[in-house]
Amino acid sequence: MGDNTIHYMGHVKMMAAVQPWISGAISKCVSGETLVTSADGLFRIGTRHRGEAPDSFRDEVLEVASLDGPQKSDAFYYGGHRPVREVVLRSGHRVVATPNHRLLVARDGGFDWVATQDIAEGDYVAVQYGDDLWSSLPARFDDFVPSASYGSQKAVRLPSEMTEELAFLLGAYAAEGHTTASSWTVTITNRDEGVLERVARAWRSELGVEARIVRPADRCPSVVVSSKTIVELLDHLGCGRRASEKRIPDAVLRSPKEMVLAFLEGLWLDAYTTVSSAPKWAICLDSPGLLDDLQAVLTNLGIVHSRVSTHNATNGKTYDEVYATGEHAQRLVSLVPFVEADKAAPAERLLGLQIDARVPGVHLPTWLQSVLADNLHFSPVTRVADAGVREVFDLSVPTTHAFVGNGIVNHNTVNMPEDVTVDDIADLYLESWRLGLKAVAIYRDNCKVAQPLATQKKEAEKAGAPDIAEAIEHQAEALTQQVERIVETVIVQKPVRQRLPRARTSKTLSFRVADCHGYATVGEFEDGRPGEVFLKVAKQGSTLSGIMDAFAISVSLGLQYGVPLRAFVEKFTNMRFEPAGMTDDPDIRFATSLV
Repeated sequence: MGDNTIHYMGHVKMMAAVQPWISGAISKCVSGETLVTSADGLFRIGTRHRGEAPDSFRDEVLEVASLDGPQKSDAFYYGGHRPVREVVLRSGHRVVATPNHRLLVARDGGFDWVATQDIAEGDYVAVQYGDDLWSSLPARFDDFVPSASYGSQKAVRLPSEMTEELAFLLGAYAAEGHTTASSWTVTITNRDEGVLERVARAWRSELGVEARIVRPADRCPSVVVSSKTIVELLDHLGCGRRASEKRIPDAVLRSPKEMVLAFLEGLWLDAYTTVSSAPKWAICLDSPGLLDDLQAVLTNLGIVHSRVSTHNATNGKTYDEVYATGEHAQRLVSLVPFVEADKAAPAERLLGLQIDARVPGVHLPTWLQSVLADNLHFSPVTRVADAGVREVFDLSVPTTHAFVGNGIVNHNTVNMPEDVTVDDIADLYLESWRLGLKAVAIYRDNCKVAQPLATQKKEAEKAGAPDIAEAIEHQAEALTQQVERIVETVIVQKPVRQRLPRARTSKTLSFRVADCHGYATVGEFEDGRPGEVFLKVAKQGSTLSGIMDAFAISVSLGLQYGVPLRAFVEKFTNMRFEPAGMTDDPDIRFATSLV
Protein backbone atom coordinates (compact mmCIF):
# COMPACT_ATOMS: atom_id res chain seq x y z
CA MET A 1 0.00 0.00 0.00
CA GLY A 2 1.44 3.42 0.90
CA ASP A 3 4.62 1.82 2.26
CA ASN A 4 4.77 -0.68 -0.65
CA THR A 5 4.98 -3.62 1.74
CA ILE A 6 4.42 -5.83 -1.32
CA HIS A 7 6.78 -4.84 -4.11
CA TYR A 8 4.91 -3.73 -7.23
CA MET A 9 6.52 -6.49 -9.32
CA GLY A 10 5.43 -9.00 -6.71
CA HIS A 11 1.85 -7.73 -7.06
CA VAL A 12 2.03 -8.36 -10.81
CA LYS A 13 3.31 -11.90 -10.26
CA MET A 14 0.55 -12.58 -7.72
CA MET A 15 -2.14 -11.42 -10.16
CA ALA A 16 -0.65 -13.56 -12.92
CA ALA A 17 -0.60 -16.59 -10.62
CA VAL A 18 -4.28 -16.34 -9.64
CA GLN A 19 -5.56 -15.14 -13.01
CA PRO A 20 -6.60 -18.62 -14.31
CA TRP A 21 -8.75 -19.12 -11.21
CA ILE A 22 -10.54 -15.76 -11.11
CA SER A 23 -11.52 -15.16 -14.70
CA GLY A 24 -15.16 -15.38 -13.63
CA ALA A 25 -14.64 -12.09 -11.84
CA ILE A 26 -15.48 -9.95 -14.86
CA SER A 27 -18.07 -7.43 -13.69
CA LYS A 28 -20.86 -8.74 -15.91
CA CYS A 29 -20.84 -12.54 -15.84
CA VAL A 30 -24.37 -13.89 -15.97
CA SER A 31 -26.16 -17.17 -16.60
CA GLY A 32 -27.13 -18.27 -20.10
CA GLU A 33 -30.86 -17.50 -19.87
CA THR A 34 -30.21 -13.79 -19.26
CA LEU A 35 -31.88 -11.70 -21.96
CA VAL A 36 -29.65 -9.04 -23.45
CA THR A 37 -31.29 -5.98 -25.07
CA SER A 38 -29.66 -5.26 -28.42
CA ALA A 39 -30.21 -3.95 -31.93
CA ASP A 40 -30.70 -7.63 -32.89
CA GLY A 41 -33.61 -7.82 -30.49
CA LEU A 42 -33.67 -9.56 -27.12
CA PHE A 43 -31.41 -12.61 -27.10
CA ARG A 44 -30.40 -15.09 -24.43
CA ILE A 45 -26.70 -14.56 -23.89
CA GLY A 46 -26.03 -18.31 -23.80
CA THR A 47 -27.16 -18.66 -27.42
CA ARG A 48 -24.05 -16.73 -28.50
CA HIS A 49 -21.79 -19.57 -27.37
CA ARG A 50 -20.09 -21.21 -30.37
CA GLY A 51 -18.24 -23.98 -28.58
CA GLU A 52 -15.49 -21.83 -27.08
CA ALA A 53 -13.46 -23.31 -24.21
CA PRO A 54 -14.03 -21.96 -20.69
CA ASP A 55 -12.31 -18.64 -19.93
CA SER A 56 -12.05 -17.68 -23.58
CA PHE A 57 -13.08 -14.74 -25.75
CA ARG A 58 -14.38 -14.30 -29.28
CA ASP A 59 -14.74 -11.07 -31.23
CA GLU A 60 -18.39 -10.04 -31.16
CA VAL A 61 -19.60 -6.65 -32.37
CA LEU A 62 -23.17 -5.92 -31.25
CA GLU A 63 -25.11 -2.78 -30.44
CA VAL A 64 -26.36 -3.35 -26.91
CA ALA A 65 -28.22 -1.23 -24.37
CA SER A 66 -26.01 0.47 -21.81
CA LEU A 67 -26.18 3.21 -19.18
CA ASP A 68 -25.07 5.90 -21.65
CA GLY A 69 -27.36 4.72 -24.41
CA PRO A 70 -26.62 2.01 -27.00
CA GLN A 71 -22.96 1.00 -27.16
CA LYS A 72 -20.93 -1.44 -29.28
CA SER A 73 -19.59 -4.61 -27.72
CA ASP A 74 -16.23 -5.92 -28.88
CA ALA A 75 -16.06 -9.46 -27.47
CA PHE A 76 -18.09 -12.40 -26.20
CA TYR A 77 -16.78 -14.25 -23.15
CA TYR A 78 -17.51 -17.81 -22.01
CA GLY A 79 -16.67 -18.41 -18.37
CA GLY A 80 -17.56 -22.11 -18.09
CA HIS A 81 -19.38 -23.48 -15.04
CA ARG A 82 -19.16 -21.33 -11.93
CA PRO A 83 -21.06 -20.83 -8.65
CA VAL A 84 -23.81 -18.21 -9.04
CA ARG A 85 -26.20 -16.21 -6.90
CA GLU A 86 -29.74 -15.06 -7.66
CA VAL A 87 -30.84 -11.52 -6.83
CA VAL A 88 -34.61 -10.87 -6.95
CA LEU A 89 -36.12 -7.37 -6.80
CA ARG A 90 -39.54 -6.35 -5.54
CA SER A 91 -40.44 -5.40 -9.13
CA GLY A 92 -39.94 -9.07 -10.08
CA HIS A 93 -36.73 -8.49 -12.04
CA ARG A 94 -34.04 -11.02 -11.24
CA VAL A 95 -30.50 -11.83 -12.26
CA VAL A 96 -28.44 -15.00 -11.81
CA ALA A 97 -24.75 -14.14 -11.81
CA THR A 98 -21.34 -14.89 -10.35
CA PRO A 99 -20.76 -13.59 -6.80
CA ASN A 100 -18.49 -10.81 -8.10
CA HIS A 101 -20.94 -9.64 -10.77
CA ARG A 102 -21.81 -6.04 -9.90
CA LEU A 103 -25.14 -4.20 -10.00
CA LEU A 104 -25.81 -0.47 -9.78
CA VAL A 105 -27.08 0.17 -6.25
CA ALA A 106 -28.40 3.38 -4.64
CA ARG A 107 -27.22 3.92 -1.09
CA ASP A 108 -27.09 6.86 1.32
CA GLY A 109 -23.85 8.15 -0.16
CA GLY A 110 -25.08 7.98 -3.78
CA PHE A 111 -24.71 5.29 -6.44
CA ASP A 112 -22.23 2.43 -6.30
CA TRP A 113 -21.40 -0.75 -8.20
CA VAL A 114 -21.86 -3.58 -5.70
CA ALA A 115 -21.02 -7.27 -6.17
CA THR A 116 -23.91 -9.72 -5.75
CA GLN A 117 -22.06 -11.32 -2.84
CA ASP A 118 -22.27 -7.95 -1.02
CA ILE A 119 -25.86 -7.07 -1.95
CA ALA A 120 -28.36 -7.43 0.87
CA GLU A 121 -32.14 -7.40 1.15
CA GLY A 122 -33.37 -3.81 1.12
CA ASP A 123 -30.66 -2.49 -1.22
CA TYR A 124 -32.10 -0.44 -4.09
CA VAL A 125 -30.96 -1.83 -7.47
CA ALA A 126 -31.29 0.08 -10.74
CA VAL A 127 -33.55 -1.10 -13.56
CA GLN A 128 -33.31 0.75 -16.88
CA TYR A 129 -36.59 1.13 -18.78
CA GLY A 130 -37.34 2.23 -22.33
CA ASP A 131 -34.21 1.25 -24.29
CA ASP A 132 -36.62 0.43 -27.15
CA LEU A 133 -34.04 -1.63 -29.08
CA TRP A 134 -35.47 -4.23 -31.47
CA SER A 135 -34.34 -6.21 -34.46
CA SER A 136 -34.90 -4.64 -37.87
CA LEU A 137 -35.31 -8.04 -39.57
CA PRO A 138 -37.63 -10.97 -38.81
CA ALA A 139 -36.05 -14.15 -37.44
CA ARG A 140 -35.75 -16.98 -39.95
CA PHE A 141 -36.47 -20.69 -39.53
CA ASP A 142 -33.90 -22.10 -41.97
CA ASP A 143 -32.48 -24.44 -39.32
CA PHE A 144 -35.81 -26.28 -38.78
CA VAL A 145 -35.94 -29.66 -40.49
CA PRO A 146 -39.09 -31.71 -39.73
CA SER A 147 -39.06 -35.47 -39.54
CA ALA A 148 -40.68 -37.54 -42.29
CA SER A 149 -44.45 -37.33 -42.36
CA TYR A 150 -46.49 -40.42 -41.62
CA GLY A 151 -49.59 -42.02 -43.08
CA SER A 152 -52.18 -39.61 -44.36
CA GLN A 153 -50.73 -36.53 -42.67
CA LYS A 154 -51.59 -33.46 -44.69
CA ALA A 155 -48.78 -31.28 -45.99
CA VAL A 156 -47.81 -28.20 -43.97
CA ARG A 157 -46.51 -25.03 -45.61
CA LEU A 158 -43.61 -24.16 -43.35
CA PRO A 159 -42.94 -20.42 -42.96
CA SER A 160 -39.43 -19.20 -43.82
CA GLU A 161 -39.44 -16.33 -41.31
CA MET A 162 -41.47 -14.71 -38.55
CA THR A 163 -44.58 -12.70 -39.49
CA GLU A 164 -46.99 -10.64 -37.40
CA GLU A 165 -49.85 -13.13 -37.74
CA LEU A 166 -47.60 -16.08 -36.89
CA ALA A 167 -46.38 -14.16 -33.82
CA PHE A 168 -50.03 -13.59 -32.79
CA LEU A 169 -50.71 -17.33 -33.21
CA LEU A 170 -47.72 -18.20 -31.01
CA GLY A 171 -48.92 -15.70 -28.41
CA ALA A 172 -52.40 -17.23 -28.39
CA TYR A 173 -50.82 -20.68 -27.93
CA ALA A 174 -48.72 -19.37 -25.03
CA ALA A 175 -51.86 -17.98 -23.36
CA GLU A 176 -54.47 -20.69 -23.94
CA GLY A 177 -52.89 -23.49 -25.93
CA HIS A 178 -51.69 -27.00 -25.14
CA THR A 179 -50.26 -29.98 -27.03
CA THR A 180 -51.42 -33.59 -26.86
CA ALA A 181 -48.35 -35.58 -27.87
CA SER A 182 -50.13 -38.92 -28.30
CA SER A 183 -52.24 -37.57 -31.18
CA TRP A 184 -49.95 -34.72 -32.37
CA THR A 185 -52.81 -32.30 -31.61
CA VAL A 186 -52.52 -28.58 -30.82
CA THR A 187 -55.52 -26.97 -29.12
CA ILE A 188 -56.18 -23.28 -28.41
CA THR A 189 -59.30 -22.54 -26.33
CA ASN A 190 -61.36 -19.35 -26.08
CA ARG A 191 -65.02 -18.35 -25.76
CA ASP A 192 -64.85 -15.34 -28.08
CA GLU A 193 -66.06 -16.16 -31.61
CA GLY A 194 -63.85 -13.46 -33.12
CA VAL A 195 -60.78 -14.99 -31.48
CA LEU A 196 -61.68 -18.51 -32.69
CA GLU A 197 -62.09 -17.28 -36.27
CA ARG A 198 -58.82 -15.30 -36.21
CA VAL A 199 -56.83 -18.26 -34.83
CA ALA A 200 -58.30 -20.55 -37.51
CA ARG A 201 -57.41 -18.00 -40.23
CA ALA A 202 -53.86 -17.75 -38.87
CA TRP A 203 -53.36 -21.52 -39.10
CA ARG A 204 -54.58 -21.35 -42.71
CA SER A 205 -52.58 -18.29 -43.82
CA GLU A 206 -49.29 -19.04 -42.03
CA LEU A 207 -49.02 -22.84 -42.25
CA GLY A 208 -51.57 -23.81 -44.89
CA VAL A 209 -53.64 -26.10 -42.66
CA GLU A 210 -57.39 -26.11 -42.08
CA ALA A 211 -58.17 -25.97 -38.38
CA ARG A 212 -61.35 -27.31 -36.78
CA ILE A 213 -63.44 -25.12 -34.45
CA VAL A 214 -64.90 -27.43 -31.80
CA ARG A 215 -67.81 -26.33 -29.60
CA PRO A 216 -68.55 -29.07 -27.03
CA ALA A 217 -71.51 -28.53 -24.75
CA ASP A 218 -69.60 -29.12 -21.53
CA ARG A 219 -66.31 -27.37 -22.28
CA CYS A 220 -64.89 -24.15 -23.65
CA PRO A 221 -64.80 -23.86 -27.48
CA SER A 222 -61.42 -24.44 -29.10
CA VAL A 223 -59.48 -24.40 -32.35
CA VAL A 224 -57.80 -27.75 -33.08
CA VAL A 225 -55.14 -28.83 -35.58
CA SER A 226 -53.49 -32.26 -35.84
CA SER A 227 -50.02 -32.35 -37.36
CA LYS A 228 -46.73 -33.90 -36.26
CA THR A 229 -44.84 -31.26 -38.24
CA ILE A 230 -46.59 -28.39 -36.43
CA VAL A 231 -45.87 -29.95 -33.01
CA GLU A 232 -42.21 -30.33 -34.00
CA LEU A 233 -42.12 -26.69 -35.16
CA LEU A 234 -43.54 -25.46 -31.83
CA ASP A 235 -40.97 -27.59 -29.99
CA HIS A 236 -38.18 -26.23 -32.20
CA LEU A 237 -39.22 -22.65 -31.43
CA GLY A 238 -39.21 -23.40 -27.68
CA CYS A 239 -42.92 -22.67 -27.10
CA GLY A 240 -43.35 -25.38 -24.45
CA ARG A 241 -46.05 -28.04 -24.32
CA ARG A 242 -47.40 -27.32 -20.83
CA ALA A 243 -47.86 -24.11 -18.86
CA SER A 244 -44.76 -24.49 -16.68
CA GLU A 245 -42.54 -24.94 -19.77
CA LYS A 246 -43.83 -22.04 -21.84
CA ARG A 247 -41.55 -19.16 -22.89
CA ILE A 248 -41.62 -16.33 -25.41
CA PRO A 249 -39.87 -17.98 -28.39
CA ASP A 250 -36.42 -16.63 -29.22
CA ALA A 251 -37.60 -16.18 -32.82
CA VAL A 252 -40.19 -13.66 -31.57
CA LEU A 253 -37.75 -11.81 -29.32
CA ARG A 254 -35.27 -11.49 -32.23
CA SER A 255 -37.89 -10.02 -34.59
CA PRO A 256 -39.06 -6.42 -35.19
CA LYS A 257 -41.09 -4.58 -32.57
CA GLU A 258 -44.34 -4.96 -34.52
CA MET A 259 -44.05 -8.75 -34.36
CA VAL A 260 -43.25 -8.72 -30.64
CA LEU A 261 -46.38 -6.60 -30.06
CA ALA A 262 -48.40 -9.05 -32.19
CA PHE A 263 -47.24 -11.90 -29.92
CA LEU A 264 -48.35 -9.88 -26.89
CA GLU A 265 -51.74 -9.35 -28.53
CA GLY A 266 -52.18 -13.14 -28.57
CA LEU A 267 -50.79 -13.48 -25.04
CA TRP A 268 -53.34 -10.91 -23.82
CA LEU A 269 -56.01 -13.63 -24.11
CA ASP A 270 -54.93 -14.33 -20.52
CA ALA A 271 -54.66 -10.66 -19.44
CA TYR A 272 -57.27 -8.31 -17.96
CA THR A 273 -57.83 -4.73 -16.82
CA THR A 274 -59.62 -3.18 -13.85
CA VAL A 275 -60.94 0.38 -13.57
CA SER A 276 -63.04 0.34 -10.39
CA SER A 277 -60.75 0.49 -7.37
CA ALA A 278 -57.13 0.67 -8.56
CA PRO A 279 -56.91 1.06 -12.34
CA LYS A 280 -54.44 -1.50 -13.66
CA TRP A 281 -53.52 -4.00 -16.37
CA ALA A 282 -52.46 -7.49 -15.26
CA ILE A 283 -51.72 -11.04 -16.42
CA CYS A 284 -51.61 -14.06 -14.10
CA LEU A 285 -49.93 -17.26 -15.35
CA ASP A 286 -48.56 -20.55 -14.10
CA SER A 287 -45.52 -19.96 -16.32
CA PRO A 288 -42.69 -18.27 -14.36
CA GLY A 289 -40.23 -18.44 -17.27
CA LEU A 290 -42.75 -16.85 -19.62
CA LEU A 291 -43.33 -14.02 -17.12
CA ASP A 292 -39.54 -13.49 -16.85
CA ASP A 293 -39.43 -13.04 -20.64
CA LEU A 294 -42.49 -10.77 -20.55
CA GLN A 295 -40.84 -8.53 -17.96
CA ALA A 296 -37.78 -8.13 -20.20
CA VAL A 297 -40.06 -7.11 -23.10
CA LEU A 298 -42.09 -4.65 -20.98
CA THR A 299 -38.88 -3.13 -19.61
CA ASN A 300 -37.55 -2.63 -23.14
CA LEU A 301 -40.86 -0.99 -24.08
CA GLY A 302 -40.55 1.41 -21.13
CA ILE A 303 -43.57 0.03 -19.24
CA VAL A 304 -42.89 0.33 -15.51
CA HIS A 305 -44.48 -2.70 -13.86
CA SER A 306 -44.21 -5.07 -10.94
CA ARG A 307 -44.78 -8.71 -10.04
CA VAL A 308 -46.53 -10.40 -7.13
CA SER A 309 -47.46 -13.95 -6.14
CA THR A 310 -51.13 -14.81 -5.59
CA HIS A 311 -52.51 -17.92 -3.91
CA ASN A 312 -55.51 -19.76 -5.34
CA ALA A 313 -57.46 -21.20 -2.43
CA THR A 314 -59.48 -23.49 -4.72
CA ASN A 315 -56.59 -25.58 -6.06
CA GLY A 316 -53.96 -24.63 -3.49
CA LYS A 317 -51.50 -23.38 -6.10
CA THR A 318 -49.55 -20.14 -6.19
CA TYR A 319 -49.34 -18.09 -9.39
CA ASP A 320 -47.31 -15.05 -10.33
CA GLU A 321 -49.01 -11.92 -11.63
CA VAL A 322 -47.29 -9.14 -13.61
CA TYR A 323 -49.16 -5.85 -13.51
CA ALA A 324 -48.87 -2.19 -14.50
CA THR A 325 -50.83 0.70 -13.00
CA GLY A 326 -51.75 4.27 -13.85
CA GLU A 327 -50.31 5.86 -16.97
CA HIS A 328 -48.15 2.82 -17.71
CA ALA A 329 -51.21 0.58 -17.78
CA GLN A 330 -52.84 3.05 -20.18
CA ARG A 331 -49.78 3.13 -22.42
CA LEU A 332 -49.58 -0.68 -22.50
CA VAL A 333 -53.26 -1.07 -23.40
CA SER A 334 -52.78 1.54 -26.12
CA LEU A 335 -49.75 -0.32 -27.52
CA VAL A 336 -51.35 -3.77 -27.38
CA PRO A 337 -55.16 -3.79 -27.63
CA PHE A 338 -57.37 -6.65 -26.44
CA VAL A 339 -58.84 -8.93 -29.11
CA GLU A 340 -61.73 -10.23 -27.00
CA ALA A 341 -64.80 -7.98 -27.03
CA ASP A 342 -65.59 -8.39 -23.30
CA LYS A 343 -62.06 -7.20 -22.40
CA ALA A 344 -61.89 -4.40 -24.96
CA ALA A 345 -64.72 -2.46 -23.26
CA PRO A 346 -63.06 -2.05 -19.81
CA ALA A 347 -59.76 -1.36 -21.57
CA GLU A 348 -61.42 1.59 -23.33
CA ARG A 349 -62.67 2.88 -19.97
CA LEU A 350 -59.14 2.59 -18.60
CA LEU A 351 -57.80 4.67 -21.48
CA GLY A 352 -60.43 7.32 -20.75
CA LEU A 353 -59.42 7.84 -17.12
CA GLN A 354 -57.66 11.05 -16.07
CA ILE A 355 -54.62 9.95 -14.06
CA ASP A 356 -52.53 12.45 -12.12
CA ALA A 357 -48.79 12.43 -12.84
CA ARG A 358 -46.73 10.81 -10.13
CA VAL A 359 -43.60 8.71 -9.68
CA PRO A 360 -44.70 5.25 -10.88
CA GLY A 361 -43.62 1.79 -9.84
CA VAL A 362 -41.32 1.25 -6.90
CA HIS A 363 -41.05 3.50 -3.84
CA LEU A 364 -37.89 5.63 -4.00
CA PRO A 365 -36.21 7.96 -1.54
CA THR A 366 -36.77 11.57 -2.56
CA TRP A 367 -33.12 12.19 -3.41
CA LEU A 368 -33.24 9.44 -6.05
CA GLN A 369 -36.21 10.73 -8.01
CA SER A 370 -34.02 12.93 -10.23
CA VAL A 371 -32.76 9.84 -12.06
CA LEU A 372 -36.22 9.09 -13.47
CA ALA A 373 -35.52 11.33 -16.44
CA ASP A 374 -32.77 8.88 -17.42
CA ASN A 375 -35.22 5.93 -17.35
CA LEU A 376 -33.58 4.53 -14.22
CA HIS A 377 -35.86 3.13 -11.55
CA PHE A 378 -34.65 1.61 -8.29
CA SER A 379 -36.36 -1.39 -6.77
CA PRO A 380 -35.47 -2.93 -3.39
CA VAL A 381 -33.96 -6.40 -3.20
CA THR A 382 -36.34 -8.96 -1.69
CA ARG A 383 -34.19 -12.07 -1.93
CA VAL A 384 -30.53 -13.00 -2.41
CA ALA A 385 -29.55 -16.67 -2.47
CA ASP A 386 -27.02 -19.11 -3.85
CA ALA A 387 -28.26 -20.70 -7.07
CA GLY A 388 -25.85 -23.57 -7.54
CA VAL A 389 -23.38 -23.88 -10.42
CA ARG A 390 -24.25 -22.78 -13.94
CA GLU A 391 -22.63 -21.81 -17.22
CA VAL A 392 -21.84 -18.08 -17.27
CA PHE A 393 -21.23 -15.64 -20.11
CA ASP A 394 -20.39 -12.01 -20.74
CA LEU A 395 -20.30 -9.33 -23.41
CA SER A 396 -17.40 -6.88 -23.22
CA VAL A 397 -18.47 -3.26 -23.77
CA PRO A 398 -15.25 -1.23 -23.63
CA THR A 399 -16.76 2.26 -23.75
CA THR A 400 -18.69 1.80 -20.50
CA HIS A 401 -16.39 -0.61 -18.67
CA ALA A 402 -13.03 1.09 -18.40
CA PHE A 403 -10.37 -1.04 -16.74
CA VAL A 404 -12.31 -4.26 -17.20
CA GLY A 405 -9.51 -6.79 -17.70
CA ASN A 406 -11.11 -8.88 -20.42
CA GLY A 407 -12.49 -11.43 -18.03
CA ILE A 408 -10.27 -10.68 -15.01
CA VAL A 409 -10.92 -8.70 -11.81
CA ASN A 410 -12.16 -5.19 -12.52
CA HIS A 411 -9.74 -2.36 -11.97
CA ASN A 412 -6.53 -4.36 -11.70
CA THR A 413 -4.25 -1.80 -10.01
CA VAL A 414 -0.56 -1.71 -9.09
CA ASN A 415 0.92 0.93 -6.76
CA MET A 416 4.43 2.20 -7.45
CA PRO A 417 6.62 4.46 -5.26
CA GLU A 418 7.09 8.18 -5.84
CA ASP A 419 10.67 7.74 -7.10
CA VAL A 420 9.65 5.32 -9.85
CA THR A 421 11.39 5.89 -13.19
CA VAL A 422 10.22 5.52 -16.76
CA ASP A 423 12.34 2.38 -17.07
CA ASP A 424 10.65 0.89 -13.97
CA ILE A 425 7.22 1.39 -15.54
CA ALA A 426 8.41 -0.06 -18.84
CA ASP A 427 9.79 -3.11 -17.03
CA LEU A 428 6.51 -3.58 -15.15
CA TYR A 429 4.42 -3.48 -18.33
CA LEU A 430 6.84 -5.88 -20.04
CA GLU A 431 6.69 -8.31 -17.10
CA SER A 432 2.87 -8.09 -17.06
CA TRP A 433 2.78 -8.95 -20.75
CA ARG A 434 5.31 -11.79 -20.34
CA LEU A 435 3.28 -13.34 -17.51
CA GLY A 436 0.07 -13.11 -19.55
CA LEU A 437 -1.85 -10.51 -17.55
CA LYS A 438 -4.81 -9.33 -19.60
CA ALA A 439 -4.86 -5.80 -18.20
CA VAL A 440 -3.05 -3.67 -15.64
CA ALA A 441 -3.56 -0.12 -14.34
CA ILE A 442 -0.67 1.66 -12.57
CA TYR A 443 -0.87 4.29 -9.82
CA ARG A 444 2.14 6.21 -8.48
CA ASP A 445 2.05 7.11 -4.78
CA ASN A 446 0.87 10.69 -4.19
CA CYS A 447 0.34 11.24 -7.92
CA LYS A 448 -3.28 12.30 -7.29
CA VAL A 449 -5.41 13.32 -4.35
CA ALA A 450 -7.69 10.28 -4.32
CA GLN A 451 -5.29 7.50 -5.28
CA PRO A 452 -7.31 4.30 -4.84
CA LEU A 453 -4.75 2.06 -3.15
CA ALA A 454 -2.37 4.50 -1.40
CA THR A 455 -2.32 5.55 2.25
CA GLN A 456 -0.77 8.74 3.51
CA LYS A 457 3.03 8.91 3.90
CA LYS A 458 4.54 9.36 7.33
CA GLU A 459 4.77 12.96 8.55
CA ALA A 460 8.55 12.76 8.61
CA GLU A 461 8.63 11.95 4.91
CA LYS A 462 6.46 14.96 4.10
CA ALA A 463 9.01 17.41 5.54
CA GLY A 464 11.75 16.86 2.95
CA ALA A 465 14.59 19.35 2.54
CA PRO A 466 14.08 22.19 0.01
CA ASP A 467 16.98 21.04 -2.16
CA ILE A 468 15.48 17.55 -2.44
CA ALA A 469 12.09 19.02 -3.38
CA GLU A 470 13.73 21.22 -6.02
CA ALA A 471 15.60 18.26 -7.48
CA ILE A 472 12.39 16.23 -7.66
CA GLU A 473 10.63 19.15 -9.38
CA HIS A 474 13.34 19.39 -12.06
CA GLN A 475 13.24 15.64 -12.59
CA ALA A 476 9.45 15.73 -12.93
CA GLU A 477 9.64 18.50 -15.53
CA ALA A 478 12.20 16.52 -17.54
CA LEU A 479 10.06 13.37 -17.40
CA THR A 480 6.97 15.35 -18.38
CA GLN A 481 8.69 16.76 -21.47
CA GLN A 482 9.91 13.29 -22.43
CA VAL A 483 6.44 11.77 -22.06
CA GLU A 484 4.84 14.62 -24.04
CA ARG A 485 7.25 13.98 -26.94
CA ILE A 486 6.40 10.27 -26.89
CA VAL A 487 2.65 10.91 -26.75
CA GLU A 488 2.86 13.48 -29.52
CA THR A 489 4.65 11.02 -31.79
CA VAL A 490 2.09 8.28 -31.14
CA ILE A 491 -0.85 10.57 -31.83
CA VAL A 492 0.61 11.77 -35.12
CA GLN A 493 1.03 8.19 -36.33
CA LYS A 494 -2.36 6.91 -35.12
CA PRO A 495 -5.25 6.81 -37.64
CA VAL A 496 -8.33 8.73 -36.58
CA ARG A 497 -11.68 6.95 -36.47
CA GLN A 498 -14.81 8.96 -37.21
CA ARG A 499 -17.63 7.34 -35.25
CA LEU A 500 -21.24 7.54 -36.30
CA PRO A 501 -23.67 9.48 -34.10
CA ARG A 502 -25.68 7.40 -31.62
CA ALA A 503 -28.88 8.23 -33.54
CA ARG A 504 -28.15 7.77 -37.22
CA THR A 505 -30.07 7.43 -40.48
CA SER A 506 -29.98 4.00 -42.10
CA LYS A 507 -31.45 2.21 -45.10
CA THR A 508 -32.25 -1.48 -45.40
CA LEU A 509 -32.20 -3.11 -48.84
CA SER A 510 -33.41 -6.59 -49.78
CA PHE A 511 -31.37 -8.55 -52.33
CA ARG A 512 -31.28 -11.96 -53.95
CA VAL A 513 -28.39 -13.60 -55.78
CA ALA A 514 -29.28 -16.99 -57.28
CA ASP A 515 -30.92 -18.90 -54.39
CA CYS A 516 -29.38 -16.73 -51.66
CA HIS A 517 -31.66 -14.09 -50.11
CA GLY A 518 -30.49 -11.40 -47.72
CA TYR A 519 -30.68 -7.86 -46.41
CA ALA A 520 -28.12 -5.05 -46.34
CA THR A 521 -28.46 -2.21 -43.81
CA VAL A 522 -26.30 0.89 -44.40
CA GLY A 523 -25.85 3.44 -41.59
CA GLU A 524 -24.98 6.98 -42.64
CA PHE A 525 -22.99 9.89 -41.24
CA GLU A 526 -24.83 13.16 -40.75
CA ASP A 527 -23.71 14.34 -44.20
CA GLY A 528 -25.15 11.25 -45.90
CA ARG A 529 -21.90 9.31 -46.37
CA PRO A 530 -22.09 5.56 -45.61
CA GLY A 531 -20.40 4.73 -42.32
CA GLU A 532 -21.35 1.15 -41.46
CA VAL A 533 -22.75 -1.94 -43.19
CA PHE A 534 -24.71 -4.88 -41.75
CA LEU A 535 -25.32 -7.95 -43.91
CA LYS A 536 -27.87 -10.64 -43.08
CA VAL A 537 -27.99 -13.61 -45.43
CA ALA A 538 -29.99 -16.82 -45.42
CA LYS A 539 -28.87 -19.73 -43.26
CA GLN A 540 -27.75 -17.81 -40.20
CA GLY A 541 -24.89 -19.61 -38.48
CA SER A 542 -23.47 -20.98 -41.75
CA THR A 543 -19.97 -20.35 -43.08
CA LEU A 544 -21.33 -17.93 -45.68
CA SER A 545 -23.18 -15.92 -43.01
CA GLY A 546 -20.03 -15.70 -40.88
CA ILE A 547 -17.91 -14.57 -43.83
CA MET A 548 -20.46 -11.88 -44.72
CA ASP A 549 -20.48 -10.64 -41.10
CA ALA A 550 -16.68 -10.38 -41.15
CA PHE A 551 -16.79 -8.62 -44.54
CA ALA A 552 -19.36 -6.08 -43.27
CA ILE A 553 -17.32 -5.35 -40.14
CA SER A 554 -14.17 -4.83 -42.21
CA VAL A 555 -15.89 -2.46 -44.62
CA SER A 556 -17.53 -0.55 -41.73
CA LEU A 557 -14.22 0.01 -39.96
CA GLY A 558 -12.59 1.04 -43.24
CA LEU A 559 -15.29 3.63 -43.92
CA GLN A 560 -14.94 5.04 -40.40
CA TYR A 561 -11.15 5.25 -40.70
CA GLY A 562 -11.39 7.21 -43.94
CA VAL A 563 -11.09 4.61 -46.70
CA PRO A 564 -13.06 6.03 -49.66
CA LEU A 565 -16.09 4.04 -50.76
CA ARG A 566 -14.71 4.08 -54.32
CA ALA A 567 -11.64 2.14 -53.13
CA PHE A 568 -13.83 -0.72 -51.89
CA VAL A 569 -15.84 -0.70 -55.13
CA GLU A 570 -12.70 -0.88 -57.27
CA LYS A 571 -11.17 -3.70 -55.24
CA PHE A 572 -14.27 -5.91 -55.00
CA THR A 573 -15.71 -5.40 -58.51
CA ASN A 574 -15.60 -8.50 -60.76
CA MET A 575 -14.83 -10.96 -57.96
CA ARG A 576 -16.10 -14.45 -58.80
CA PHE A 577 -17.32 -17.02 -56.27
CA GLU A 578 -20.53 -18.80 -55.34
CA PRO A 579 -23.32 -17.94 -54.82
CA ALA A 580 -23.57 -16.19 -58.17
CA GLY A 581 -26.30 -15.83 -60.76
CA MET A 582 -29.48 -13.93 -61.52
CA THR A 583 -30.55 -11.15 -59.15
CA ASP A 584 -33.77 -9.27 -58.43
CA ASP A 585 -32.10 -5.88 -59.00
CA PRO A 586 -33.33 -4.07 -62.16
CA ASP A 587 -29.91 -2.43 -62.67
CA ILE A 588 -27.69 -5.47 -61.95
CA ARG A 589 -29.35 -8.47 -63.57
CA PHE A 590 -26.44 -10.88 -63.03
CA ALA A 591 -23.93 -10.97 -60.16
CA THR A 592 -20.63 -12.86 -60.20
CA SER A 593 -20.58 -12.98 -56.38
CA LEU A 594 -22.33 -11.61 -53.28
CA VAL A 595 -19.93 -8.64 -53.05
